[in-house]
Amino acid sequence: MDKTLTIGVLTPPTARSPIGERVLAGIRSLGAQIDHAELPPGHAPAVQHAERLLAHGGADILVGVLHAGLTAEVAEICQRHGRLLIAISLGENIARYPELHPYCFQITLGLWQGQWALGSWAAQKLGRRCASVLDFYHSGYDACAAFQTAFAQAGGSAQGTLLVHTPTGGWDADQARRMIASASPDMIYAGLRGGAARDFLRFYAEEELSIPLVGTPSLALAARSLGIAAATAAGWPAECEPWAALGQQAAQLVTIGMAAADGDPQQIQQIGLAMAEARWEGPLGQARMEPRTQCAEPPLLLWAGNDAHQRLAGPAEVSAALAELRDGPRSGWLDSYESFEN
Repeated sequence: MDKTLTIGVLTPPTARSPIGERVLAGIRSLGAQIDHAELPPGHAPAVQHAERLLAHGGADILVGVLHAGLTAEVAEICQRHGRLLIAISLGENIARYPELHPYCFQITLGLWQGQWALGSWAAQKLGRRCASVLDFYHSGYDACAAFQTAFAQAGGSAQGTLLVHTPTGGWDADQARRMIASASPDMIYAGLRGGAARDFLRFYAEEELSIPLVGTPSLALAARSLGIAAATAAGWPAECEPWAALGQQAAQLVTIGMAAADGDPQQIQQIGLAMAEARWEGPLGQARMEPRTQCAEPPLLLWAGNDAHQRLAGPAEVSAALAELRDGPRSGWLDSYESFEN
């Protein structure tokens, strides 16, 4: 690897979130020079920092924790400067076709693919009636919608949805009790994190519920800490730190591209072609870049409570099942899904 290679890195502010340091720790495995910029909330700062890293910092490749509303625009900036962008995320949203760009490669850990696979598994293994409890934070991302879509496609039926921790309200145990009693579900899907997850799990324990619980990785980790079994599915194992893993995978992708260009960062075409066909080692084994969309397809794993994990449908199968959604409008959140644990 050419030691003069410079990687520009865009992350959330380290004072607000540990994500930046975790991503940087993974990228440092590359051994390249790093020019790091922290992104405060808002659209304009991301554009300005991207311009600075490329025009004044001399970044050869840009790596950024970027939400869906920014990836295409930052990729346009990279194209003007003759540089490539690697956008990393947990995979909370399905990239729509207008958000794809020939100068952008998206590495994720398959959050929406995992929730789709979980929905299909739950309908086949747990039953056909599902009640959902979602917090306002999770409700707008494609990950929760992917579970609901797959559950319905597999013959399941939504029996009720409770939205909690909204801007105007918090947790209402009586409302939850009524919804679950009315739904008489075979399972409860919980798309929750932080305080909402703690409120629900306290309720679940106090009510001595025995209804099987499935949900997002944030919910499953919180449940595990309380000794409550909850199944989820994702592109990383429970013991993995996902943001560091994303940084490491970005470093691997850069290594693959630079090897194809004999270490010359100016050979954008060769680097891009190699990245589009890349295979690399992720937390669950070999991941691949889907050449047409230039979006990563990681292996998927079911976390079944405290039991042994098992592999689920491959990400290529999941992506094909929801390919039509890439043509659809985005009705949910554009902000980055920054943490599954807070």
